[in-house]
Amino acid sequence: MAISGTNYALSNFLYEVNGQQAGTLNAFTPPTYEAEVVSQAMGPDGISKQSIGGKPKVGECKIVYSVAQSGPMWTIIESVLNKNCQEFTSAVILADMNYKGKRRIDMMGCMVKELSFPKLDAKDHKKAFDATVSFTVETLKYSPESNAIQGVMSKKFKNWMVANFEPIGMPGGIQANSVMNIELPKLTAKIQMLHVGPNRHPESHYTAWETKGLKTEHASAGFNEVKDLCVKVIQDGAITDSEYADWSVDIKDQTFKTVLGSGIFKQTAPQKFTWAPELKSGDTMATCSVEWCIEEFRFDNKHKD
Repeated sequence: MAISGTNYALSNFLYEVNGQQAGTLNAFTPPTYEAEVVSQAMGPDGISKQSIGGKPKVGECKIVYSVAQSGPMWTIIESVLNKNCQEFTSAVILADMNYKGKRRIDMMGCMVKELSFPKLDAKDHKKAFDATVSFTVETLKYSPESNAIQGVMSKKFKNWMVANFEPIGMPGGIQANSVMNIELPKLTAKIQMLHVGPNRHPESHYTAWETKGLKTEHASAGFNEVKDLCVKVIQDGAITDSEYADWSVDIKDQTFKTVLGSGIFKQTAPQKFTWAPELKSGDTMATCSVEWCIEEFRFDNKHKD
């Protein structure tokens, strides 16, 4: 026997930021809502009494957002890159196959906790370049929704691919055509929750930012330059303040003629050198890799709606 009522899938949803339509999401992971469980000491009957108490806890939210879009969410992303992110509100409306709204979640007091971009990989021709944003939420509101949704897709989605990139100005004479892939840095915020007596939900406050995770993998043709730079810096310690390098990577369209955006790395130096991957029989090519220390990461988006 079928369940009464109308069921609907997860595929149709609309995203809002600060009351404005914020473009199309590739994925949305909603925050959980939970209560603390208080356990009493076990009594003579062998049962530990359980009760729901304390203040409610709201889990983190995560979205995957195409950088081909402008609008209020890209403004939030830019503020993170500038380390000047502010609190914002957001909402998601879930609709049925006729694009009629069925349920809504409003998220208040949102603060970005982590911003990351996908790995640039010359052999991955099927993955789009987008941004993943995780944020904390102070309070939630669930409500029904009856309005129809209508999203506007960016016309520039198809241009952004992780395989189309070119490093610019790498230190130590490392050639761009030796770079097989680049793991872009993550920006992570440290957020403290302030609990006050009159409120059931805590307040969120930024305390610090951290930028780390830049890594490059190189083909054998570039091994000598990579090795020489890493030996100079890591083994010999021969680096001055002025030698911490700024360099960048351009993300291009399929023709490699148009620059869509640039990742800019400030004050970098090799921090960890891997001479080769695990040696084993097979047809794997010999490579080497570098993990870089980095002070600052910026992203210049030149190609968005």
